[in-house]
Amino acid sequence: MVGEERQEGPPDELAVGHGARHQHEGRPLAVHPAGDLGAVVAGGSMDAFAVHAPTVRPVRLRPGCTPAARCQRRCPTSTAAAPYPLVPGPDRSYGGRMFVRLLGPVELVDETGPVKLGGEKERTALAAMAVARPRPVDGAQLVAALWDDEPPRTAVKSMHTYVSRLRSVIGDAITRTSAGYVLHLDVDLEAAERLVADGRQQLADGDAGLAAERFGEALGMWTGPSLSGVAATHPMELERARLDEFARSTAEHRIAALLECGHGPTLVGELEMMVGEEPLRERRWAQLLTALYRSGRQADALRAYQRLRVILSEELGIDPSAELQELEHRILARDPSLDPRSTPVREAFRDPPGPVERTTTSDAVPLPDRFGPPARSFAGRTAELARLEAAWDRVSTHGRRGVIVAGEPGIGKTTLVGRFARTVHADGAVVVVGACSEDLGIAYRPWIEILAPLVECLPVEILVDHVSTCGGVLSRLVPSLGRRVELPAAIEIGPEAERYLLFGAVVDLLGRTPAPLLVVVDDLHWADRSSVQLLRHVMSSPVLPDVLVVGTYRPTDVDHGDPLPSAIAELRRVDGVEFVSLGGLDDAELLDLLRNTHHDLADGGVALRDALTVETGGNPFFTLEILRHLAETGALDPAGTGRLTSDGVREFGLPVSVRQVIGQRVARLGGTTHRVLREAAVIGREFDLDVLAGVADIDPDELLELLDAAVAAAVVVNPEGDRFHFAHALIEHALYAELLPARRVRTHRRVASWLERRCGADPGDRVGELAHHWAEAAPIAGQERAIEWARRAGDHAMEKLAPDEAVRWYSSALDLLDAGSDDQELRRTLHVGLGNAERLTGDPMHRRRLLDAAHLARRVGDVDVLVEAALANNSGIYSAVGEVDHERVAVLELALGDMGDVDDRTRARLLATLSAELTFSGTPRTQELAADAVAAARRCGDADTLCDVLTLTEVTRRVPWLLDERDRYTREVLDLTAGGADPVRRFNATLKRHHVLVVRGERAEARRHLEEAGSIADRLDLPNLQWIIRRHRVLDAALDGDLELAETRAADVLELDTAAGQIDAVTRYSAQLLTIRRLQGRLGELVPSITRLVADKPDVATFRAVLASAHAQVGRVDLARPIFADLTADLDRVSADPLWSTHMGLLAETAIALDDHDVAADLYDRLSPYGDQISVIVGVACDGAISHRLGCLADLLGRRHDAVAHLADALERHRRLESPLHVAATELELARLST
Repeated sequence: MVGEERQEGPPDELAVGHGARHQHEGRPLAVHPAGDLGAVVAGGSMDAFAVHAPTVRPVRLRPGCTPAARCQRRCPTSTAAAPYPLVPGPDRSYGGRMFVRLLGPVELVDETGPVKLGGEKERTALAAMAVARPRPVDGAQLVAALWDDEPPRTAVKSMHTYVSRLRSVIGDAITRTSAGYVLHLDVDLEAAERLVADGRQQLADGDAGLAAERFGEALGMWTGPSLSGVAATHPMELERARLDEFARSTAEHRIAALLECGHGPTLVGELEMMVGEEPLRERRWAQLLTALYRSGRQADALRAYQRLRVILSEELGIDPSAELQELEHRILARDPSLDPRSTPVREAFRDPPGPVERTTTSDAVPLPDRFGPPARSFAGRTAELARLEAAWDRVSTHGRRGVIVAGEPGIGKTTLVGRFARTVHADGAVVVVGACSEDLGIAYRPWIEILAPLVECLPVEILVDHVSTCGGVLSRLVPSLGRRVELPAAIEIGPEAERYLLFGAVVDLLGRTPAPLLVVVDDLHWADRSSVQLLRHVMSSPVLPDVLVVGTYRPTDVDHGDPLPSAIAELRRVDGVEFVSLGGLDDAELLDLLRNTHHDLADGGVALRDALTVETGGNPFFTLEILRHLAETGALDPAGTGRLTSDGVREFGLPVSVRQVIGQRVARLGGTTHRVLREAAVIGREFDLDVLAGVADIDPDELLELLDAAVAAAVVVNPEGDRFHFAHALIEHALYAELLPARRVRTHRRVASWLERRCGADPGDRVGELAHHWAEAAPIAGQERAIEWARRAGDHAMEKLAPDEAVRWYSSALDLLDAGSDDQELRRTLHVGLGNAERLTGDPMHRRRLLDAAHLARRVGDVDVLVEAALANNSGIYSAVGEVDHERVAVLELALGDMGDVDDRTRARLLATLSAELTFSGTPRTQELAADAVAAARRCGDADTLCDVLTLTEVTRRVPWLLDERDRYTREVLDLTAGGADPVRRFNATLKRHHVLVVRGERAEARRHLEEAGSIADRLDLPNLQWIIRRHRVLDAALDGDLELAETRAADVLELDTAAGQIDAVTRYSAQLLTIRRLQGRLGELVPSITRLVADKPDVATFRAVLASAHAQVGRVDLARPIFADLTADLDRVSADPLWSTHMGLLAETAIALDDHDVAADLYDRLSPYGDQISVIVGVACDGAISHRLGCLADLLGRRHDAVAHLADALERHRRLESPLHVAATELELARLST
């Protein structure tokens, strides 16, 4: 029978898939479930069959490149390589010879496996001789290795006893000379060193692909931490450190080789893990920067350099090395030498928008006052204007475009955009502009300014169509929408969904503008996070037609923690968004500026221009301010001729700073005006006439006279009515800086008091201003009012769907509370508010904060806050794979206990949340709680509660025996969300239905649901949904057979998860990488990583099952057996959780590899009821049809007929799964059984 024909293959046999070895034309065959994309290799031949379902065709591999080689797709062709000497084969032997293993637990190994040795001392003596080989080790060295500096009196005698015991096992392999003991056995360390030396030579010779193979083979020889199980003496610790360094440098050599092969995008995730493990190791940072740059992520590379610079500065007080500084300069300069050898293809997540024809124009929306009459002082900027005009031209053919204009303060960003805006407005375009404010703290402030004129001026029929499509959510930002059209009744949905609808509504209204539209967002460096997210959403929208979005910002005013840098980095990867950087005016442009400003220049103005260039660097604002100052003081015309010369500049000199210029200019307006403008600067960049009059205690008419003079002097601008703003932010800053701290605090208090009286009980969007001014006035006004207004500002931000702003205000309130108040009730409320806001922004700190709030509430019997904190502290699923968050569980238990037996929506949600948290508890209570939650939700009769409870408890049903129930409930949730009123609920419903369909093997229908969920996530700017859908797209690419894309996506997800502090980031990435490496036939490379994962999470049995399978698949049966034996001692103990199918499948693979018929029979019986399912870890891994495992188990048990039946069933399921690699694996098994 076929099951009886199994035999062990020779040492040079290729890596075995599920461990079975078979005969083909008299030679051993190595069969892997996927091989290398499904390759089958006959031993000794370089011919392979690359499987592309449903056909099989022969291909020729280059000599020396195995089917599982790292760089098969991109490596340069190399010459044939002879079999490498003294490299252990899959069974870890040296052609039948005994050898010593140092790269892991110290062992003596022969062809049968590890040889039994004595205790720690004998292993230490063996290791000491092995690391010294071929040099002798004298008695003193052995004694030091065994006992360090404190040997016992009988040390020499004991040492000889240990050596004698070793010689009784290995005989003449230890000889004694006059110089000491010499070991004559092969050592895995020496083989690894030769592999690394060969790899370095291959890399030097230009064969990076073969070099990567060599380094990978060397790394694959580690089976755990080096020199494990020996005495922790000083000599052995030094050797362990040497071997650890050898492993690190080998890993870095491998990365260097893969970078040369063009694998930058697939290495980012691995390198992020490596720099996280050893952040002071600069070579890894250099490789990370290079990988990021070669992935098209220049901004991310530069940000990584800044992370390193901060780490080195804080830890060691040093700067990065000269080599790294040079690398940064090369990245900044886009040095061609950094380019990869081949450009990786990155997935486009969005289809490019098609052109949408606009048939009408409109001048109903007036040109914003910010872009009023053109200034005479404009000069130059020809190239920059041309780029804006080119982007505008492309809007009509390509749809939405974006331009980001960057430059230092005063460089002319707003002036440039204003000139362009006037031009396109004159041609019939609609122009809207919103400016961000440094102090006001109003969420979405620039977008409110952008949308308000559209709502006021667009025809009513357009607004009616908008509301019929999007509802009235836009009235959150622009309440006047409700005055122009009737709004539908509001529906109750979660904040995530409402923000999604808000963003969609903004895009919808912009898209309905009947003329080509220019949207300008000015001063983005001051933007709140919500405004930045909305900008990113609009600029990335694939559905906007004739819209150009232009943003301006100052790179000098952006801090590391601000929201703008990450948005800029993402926008650099968005098609249709370009960046313009403004520098100072050149000599010719500066001369034009002088001539445009002053008609009569002596000497053509050249000498004056040169003097100003030295002072201003060509900055237009600085230049004009100094010109005004010099002209007003007579410095430019000391002779009174009316001609402006440079003589006066040389005589009087230039002022030392622009602040001095501004101060002297304002002083010339008179003392009262100067005082009033300083107080206006405390109010902010913008101010109202009546507010300033009240704060300054001056009659409004008298104040207007003073402001008239300030407007004439170009210090302030009066765009409309009683609204004023400073002509430039630098003027406001200079005037504010003139005030002594004591004066500032008192002025802030007057501003806050006046605003309170003016705004009344409901300040609306001005609540942020009040919070700001009361916080600044706290030193003299006390903490209470500042805390109350900060809390109200946080609440208002949550209502406005701006959780990032809410985080700012709640944090401010807590800081003020810590400084001078003991109001514990308020503290609990603020902690819950802050925790909620942090959760919505993806901040992992929300967990601890909400736990603290819950415990504070419990101590004082505040049940409402306890319940609110317990429910908020959940991500919609379990906290961590394979683990239980006992602190969250305890809080949920307390909340349920304190609530009593009230059967309502809150209790149903608490039960559901608790069941989800207990997913990996392995107890029946998980299912009992889930059932109770569903029953309670049905009794309360609320559809939204039922939908949420069914969604929350779905994860508890991810076991094969509950698939029918899971199927039924996911259909019900789909029906409940069919209207699409809450897109987040719909997202969850479609994604969970997709999970069930994949388990059923119905991939075509599953794709449709994944695409629907993806379309929601792509439009919804919420980090948690983006992470979820991107994780699923990793597995989607792997199922499609595009493993390179899958690995690139996995690395991207790891970076996002790590940046957001996701607790399971590395675990999820490791699981995804395991799936990819298994399909590539490269699982052996990950043994060290799997070993670390097992050490980090020892209670997760499935990780140990992965390790046992990995050992078995690369022939390390001696390491696999003890793990496997422990895992299979009692299979009833296997936890009934979402990992059950994967866990059992891994054990089945290992049982086949170890030829364990008893366990195989038990596993066959346990898996048989579920042969109609696909084994899947949602969003992470797919092991294929369970019937494939059953077929392999049946074959091992000699049940050929059953094996063929199971595999035929698996083949049909894999075809419906549309997974070519799984199809190939099953076809290969069937082909083998048929021979």
